[in-house]
Amino acid sequence: MRALAALILITIMIVVSSPLYGEPLPRGATALEAVTVSIVARNYTTGKAGICQGSVYAVVGSAAYVVTAKHCVETLSSTRLRPGVEWKDIHEVVTVRFPNGQPGRVVTAYWPQTSDALVLKTAFNGRRPAAYVDVCPCGYYNFFPRSRRIPIISMLSAGGGVPVPSSGYLQSNLWGRYDVFLPDAQGTSGTLVVDMQGRMVGLVWGVSTPVEGGAGFTALITPAPVIVDLMKVAFDRDGVAYGRPQARKGDPAYAHAGGRSGGAPKGPWLVRRGSEMAGAILAGISAGVQRAWEQVPR
Repeated sequence: MRALAALILITIMIVVSSPLYGEPLPRGATALEAVTVSIVARNYTTGKAGICQGSVYAVVGSAAYVVTAKHCVETLSSTRLRPGVEWKDIHEVVTVRFPNGQPGRVVTAYWPQTSDALVLKTAFNGRRPAAYVDVCPCGYYNFFPRSRRIPIISMLSAGGGVPVPSSGYLQSNLWGRYDVFLPDAQGTSGTLVVDMQGRMVGLVWGVSTPVEGGAGFTALITPAPVIVDLMKVAFDRDGVAYGRPQARKGDPAYAHAGGRSGGAPKGPWLVRRGSEMAGAILAGISAGVQRAWEQVPR
């Protein structure tokens, strides 16, 4: 019953808070669908494995730079991801599966000292995957305005299932602090969060109010400037020329002219996605209940 109540609560929050009802698919949703990847990390010493999400931020030659949450790799690592640690010391094989189905192999990684963010340099063969800076040169929030409610989108997944766009909002207060109200479930860490126009808000790294099965409806994020600065470090070390996403001083949400992507489907976007989002949450709840049952002594 608690699991069912949690599902109902999250579904109600989605319906009440989402501004997407009856609108075309937002640019932010189409951008995330194009760049969201599945990440599987396996420690070949302990045999433990885990799954997260990530996003292709940029592609240079035959390497894709994928951003995700640092704990997705660090939790299984043989050593903490600290300054001076080399990729070979982690004892993990990390595989990225791109939206087009092709796999990629992580060859090295870059991480900050404190924030929960990670850049995975991923080698791939075949067709070039889509990258966030290509499909949506939309800019990012370098701070959140006070007393503002910002509609946002991320990708929701559970137990390795197919990720689907989900909506919520970021609410800031008079003191500049903020809360992120967004459906979340195990396996969703590492997904980017953007606003309706695709401007980067941050990256999901945890749930602050968990319910059954690791699902929740408020998320913890690493802010966008941390991700941009980490990408700069990765490019500098690899000798890659780069341009920062546009963010003008005094304007937290500058974006290039454009608007919605062409050919977006019409109709009640929220209702069409609602069953998929509820299914993803329910899958996470069911997986949590199953794990708990398996641990009961017999």
